[in-house]
Amino acid sequence: MKWMWLWLVFFAVFFVRLFFAFQVPFFSSDVAYLQARVVDHLVSSPSPLFFDSLGWGGRYLMANVFHYVLAFFSLFLPEFFVFKVVPNLLASLIVFPVFLIVYRITKRFSVSLFCALLSAFVPVFFIHTFNHLSVMSLVVPLFFFLIYAWLRIPSKFWVVFYVFGIVFFSFLHPFSIVFVLGLTLYVVLMKIEGLRVSVAELELLLFSLAFVFWSQFLIYKNFILFHGFKVIWQNIPFELLSEHFFRLPVWGVVLEVGLFPLIFGIFIFYKRVFRTKKGFFYLFFGFACLITFLLWLRLIELFYGLMLIGIILVVLFGSWLVLFESYLKKTRVAGLRNILTLLLLFFVLFSSFVPVVVGVEKELRETISSDVFDAFLWLKNNSSPDSVVLAPVHFGHYITALSNRTNVIDSVFLLQAHGNERFKDVRRVFSSVLETEVVDILDKYDVDYVIVPKEQNAVVFSNNACFDLVFDKSVRVFRKSPGCRLKVV
Repeated sequence: MKWMWLWLVFFAVFFVRLFFAFQVPFFSSDVAYLQARVVDHLVSSPSPLFFDSLGWGGRYLMANVFHYVLAFFSLFLPEFFVFKVVPNLLASLIVFPVFLIVYRITKRFSVSLFCALLSAFVPVFFIHTFNHLSVMSLVVPLFFFLIYAWLRIPSKFWVVFYVFGIVFFSFLHPFSIVFVLGLTLYVVLMKIEGLRVSVAELELLLFSLAFVFWSQFLIYKNFILFHGFKVIWQNIPFELLSEHFFRLPVWGVVLEVGLFPLIFGIFIFYKRVFRTKKGFFYLFFGFACLITFLLWLRLIELFYGLMLIGIILVVLFGSWLVLFESYLKKTRVAGLRNILTLLLLFFVLFSSFVPVVVGVEKELRETISSDVFDAFLWLKNNSSPDSVVLAPVHFGHYITALSNRTNVIDSVFLLQAHGNERFKDVRRVFSSVLETEVVDILDKYDVDYVIVPKEQNAVVFSNNACFDLVFDKSVRVFRKSPGCRLKVV
């Protein structure tokens, strides 16, 4: 009967996520609309969208198993419902591996249940998955299911689960590399400390390393051969890198992962790794060190790395809770330990839930408005199918998904040899006050329409016979006159 409490936590988390997700009819990320386009294609055709003619210059789009999962549900459910519900359902699954891991470590049901609830409200994980159609909704729960399976080695069931899980993970996301490297660091640390590593663990590690690196090269070989080592940064122009691989101040990290898990998780690392040298804590220490190192080198996106670190700290917080209760039993307030523990748990949950609410409200405010949505629908209904539309980078996927028109630029720069040049040209369109310079750039990319947000400079477009204002709300849409071209004298 007590296991029903875990299911209650799962459904509570799921419905809280849905409550926030359905506050707006749109997604909070432009990339979500790219994901939606890939899924749309898979629903109509089982083969991936190998060539995207609407993306600037045409491009190769990679469909992973996350897209196939969404496409499967889209076969018999409305797509909007699937895009809102399924990612939140998958993200809510995080409560199960966290519960199992903490219970494996502490053997305390109540502590494990609380940590399961707390893991679902790690701010960075909740905020960046509740309305983003993000693959991390599946990556993060799977990451921790595999950790639990690793802890259960050599159980035959969990060995089989791990093998199938790591194969699935390899075709889901490149974070499978982070996972196997974390396991490698764990084994190295165990060997350095003279602690025993089982033969089964070594065999599974070797299999994981071989399969993951082989599969990643197989999947991404075109990108690797085209970009070389720069593929890690996705060929993103230097000026945009700060938006993808940036650093937060210390207080920002605290807000993203939670104050109490951060403080007490670090304490447990000190006590269990450097003092008592408990073997399985080296597993979490290895992952935390590796992810922190990769974040420091800007080799993985900040929010993605913090999602994993935040939940690792929640797991360690469960171990600290057991120590805290044991300590209270030895003090003069032993009779009040239940009340004190409940008060502490309330403040811990409150300290995570408040940043979640604040972050969610911020995401909802920054989600596109109905006026912006109408602008893209206007383009779809009033422009020719072969029209080319120029807009800021963060509007690129809206153009292809909502307007079904070709964009000049968006946030995908892979397999593009001149992405940096194109990005600078688009930026000059919105910063230049010279009509000739703007027209020259628009001619270069055969642009028919320009979308100008209210906050962007529009002097060249507003006071020029070359451009007609055809839509004017939260964003403005200008149509370029076909006869307006630079003449070479």
